[in-house]
Amino acid sequence: MLAERSDEWMAQMGSTFAFTMIRGGVAQNVIPGSVSLLQSWRTNSNMKNATEFVKNIIRHTPSLRNKLFHIHVREHGSCEPPSPVSKLDEYFRKIQRYVALAYGLETISAPFEWLGGTDSKWYISNGVGKRHYRFGPIFLDGNDDFKRIHSTNERIHVGTYEKMVRFYIALILDASKSNVTR
Repeated sequence: MLAERSDEWMAQMGSTFAFTMIRGGVAQNVIPGSVSLLQSWRTNSNMKNATEFVKNIIRHTPSLRNKLFHIHVREHGSCEPPSPVSKLDEYFRKIQRYVALAYGLETISAPFEWLGGTDSKWYISNGVGKRHYRFGPIFLDGNDDFKRIHSTNERIHVGTYEKMVRFYIALILDASKSNVTR
């Protein structure tokens, strides 16, 4: 299976997390009074609450429950499940067509669950529009692009940026031409 061979594909299939901020001691030979770790979660629709998931791991892991230290888990920021997936209808087919125009007719677009946070949650909660595809027309070229996502020196190739602009121009022109407000 393709997903079993790639961390990037596995991240699309399930929830992911990373320790993004760690605070603790100030000297090599002194045990700190407290240590804090901030974990960033990207949850798929199967995981309803990352905080409860972490608490459950601690409850069922004896080495994490000892007398030397105590673990306190709390939410920091938002901890929301992914937004619902929109219909694959004529509007999605337009997106597929514009991707093919920007990236080449042999390019295939397929839906999957978007694990990153997007502004669509605000549109959905305020009743703006009926379809929210949470889509970015970005082509990641090889392992180097994947390694730079949310990392030092994060960037995309200038050719990819050009194709993204072409995609959005076609989409905006079509929307203004057909006066789509749905």
